[in-house]
Amino acid sequence: MRRLTLEAAAQVRSLVREARRVLAQARRSRSRTAGISRASRARAIAALEQAIGLAERVVEQTRMRFAGQKITDRLVSLHDPDARPVRRGKLSKPNEFGYVVQLTEVTANTRHGARGLLLPPKLEAGSTHENALLPATTAALQAVGITVREAAVDAGFLRARTEQALAGVGDPEVFVAGDPGNAGSRRTRRRRARFRVGCKARISHLKRNYGAGRSRLKGTQGTKIWESWAVLAYDLDTLARLPLRRSSGRPPAPRPLPAAAGSRPSCARGRSSSPPAHRRPAARRTPRSSPARGRSPTGL
Repeated sequence: MRRLTLEAAAQVRSLVREARRVLAQARRSRSRTAGISRASRARAIAALEQAIGLAERVVEQTRMRFAGQKITDRLVSLHDPDARPVRRGKLSKPNEFGYVVQLTEVTANTRHGARGLLLPPKLEAGSTHENALLPATTAALQAVGITVREAAVDAGFLRARTEQALAGVGDPEVFVAGDPGNAGSRRTRRRRARFRVGCKARISHLKRNYGAGRSRLKGTQGTKIWESWAVLAYDLDTLARLPLRRSSGRPPAPRPLPAAAGSRPSCARGRSSSPPAHRRPAARRTPRSSPARGRSPTGL
């Protein structure tokens, strides 16, 4: 394996030298090709220069790896140079490459079937601790004026740092999945645990139906744009499924049309055009759902 890797690195070095010569010729050349503008030519030269720089980093990382030196800021993808290794610790996928995204769902309660809206995602490249992204999530909650009553978070959160970060949004009761030190009665802990499990299912739904699991845009900024569009689409679908609310139980009665000149009203004087009381259909009341008041729980 070592011999094959060194041979591949030697081939990459020769390709880099050849690409350097092509790049120098492209910069000195003043010839114009039909259908290619100066801006397109400049973009092609910049893309070639970036590819050469990435290839040189790969060769240097190979040398450092076999020399036993520590590699900082490791390059793991030529397609997305900003991606970094993510240590998952799972048996099936111990290591992945990309970004850590933190999603926050705000609901009116944590009862069965509760579904809310997602805040804009927060993400960082590489193995980033969940609590490192929590201050940005807290700032988003403060920006929209939400006061949190309960917070159900993943097992990777540290309780002390989580409670400290959420102190500015109402000092909520924090439920950490799998932590035996969670407060509340047995029924309350079970309800919060089920709500947290539902958050996992919604994250899977967001990946499967809205494409949030893999970004098709390059770089940290491109990944933020991709994830934000996925969250926006999810929130729009959630709002579209909400039931409509009426201001009153009965629809407003239609106003009678004015009679034209020379015509007679359709009903006789002293009588109503509506059917008798024993034949009149009873008005059906539509139950109204009152808007959420006070503070809201959140699932992280």
